[in-house]
Amino acid sequence: MIPGGSPGLWQEPKADSCAASAWPMSRLAMGSNRGAAMSSYTEKRRNDRFPVALNAHYSAGPEEGIGVLSNISYSGALIEDSSVQPTVGSKVRIYVFVEPTDPIAPASPYELVGRVIRHSSSGFAIEYEESDSDVRQLVDEAASSEN
Repeated sequence: MIPGGSPGLWQEPKADSCAASAWPMSRLAMGSNRGAAMSSYTEKRRNDRFPVALNAHYSAGPEEGIGVLSNISYSGALIEDSSVQPTVGSKVRIYVFVEPTDPIAPASPYELVGRVIRHSSSGFAIEYEESDSDVRQLVDEAASSEN
């Protein structure tokens, strides 16, 4: 758990967050287009990004993968340690499961939908197609844990 964070939302990723045994799917091959420079994107950001560490499952057309949602903002998110890097420009659906704060409540995923805008050394960044309640709720939680 991130210090000062909500115990229900902020979790440390598993030591091997991309291990096939952690997900009910086979591990897919790693993408080959890695290492895009990040500095030019830093100046283009419209919103503050907040650090998180949440396991994520994502799909981009026929490709599926796993990774760690490592930061989030009101306009986009960064997935690191990804098992597959979707093509820049492709539509991606990211599902993030968090531990419910109510032990009786069922776990339901947050869904983030966007387009891949760049690759990082071990993952990819997306820009949301629309800002919805799942995005706002995750970002609000991340922002409140920073204070």
